Amino acid sequence: VEIGDLAGQARVANNLGGMAYFDGRWNETLAYYREASEASRRVGDFVGAAGFDGNIAEVLVNQGHVAEAGPLLRNASRVLRSSGSPWVASFSEMQLGRLLTMRGEYKAAEQLLRGLMAECYVMGVPASAYEVALHLAECLVDQDSVDEAIDVLDVAVARNNEDVSLFEGAEARLRARVAACRGRIDMATDLIAKGVAATRARTLQFDLCRLLILASDLGIDEPRISVDLPAEVTSLLDRLCVHTDAIPPA
Repeated sequence: VEIGDLAGQARVANNLGGMAYFDGRWNETLAYYREASEASRRVGDFVGAAGFDGNIAEVLVNQGHVAEAGPLLRNASRVLRSSGSPWVASFSEMQLGRLLTMRGEYKAAEQLLRGLMAECYVMGVPASAYEVALHLAECLVDQDSVDEAIDVLDVAVARNNEDVSLFEGAEARLRARVAACRGRIDMATDLIAKGVAATRARTLQFDLCRLLILASDLGIDEPRISVDLPAEVTSLLDRLCVHTDAIPPA
């Protein structure tokens, strides 16, 4: 700020936003990401601004603000694709796939996410393909295609050779949803407990919140998961400013 380095301000604000994101301070996260986007625009870096807009939209999708996130994601995709930045574009488009799933536009979401997953493999980023597979599998579970969802996830796990432990809680939650759909509440309970332990260890509050909501939806009362489930869910939702309709039911 002192030397008027707008590009530097954008990078630092984005980094601060990422730190706030993983610390669960999402109002601060949005403020930092918006500062990064605005600084990039002021210096004429519209491609960089589009990338930062994708970060903004990820938080908005998490919180359930799909109407606000949609235009950001579509514009980011347009700018990043036209500038020849497919890897950065794929992140925004992955969030768009999540948004479409939340809106119940399952076929559009499925088509987009399948294309992204294939593209990630072509680009040589199997960890990103695995992350896309998680969202594709969620879309399939929402359509009651649980066998196909597990097949998609298992293939992505087998093809990945990078560290994706950050998503351990998200994968456990997805597999728990499938187990519940198959009537295996005992298996779902164990998977949720495993995911809760992983997310608590990493302080991943959003993934933890989604696991706890799933346990609540399934009527699971298990000390390994939470000693006061309703109070903890309420606290996490309030802290992250997440609408409950942003999280699909069991």
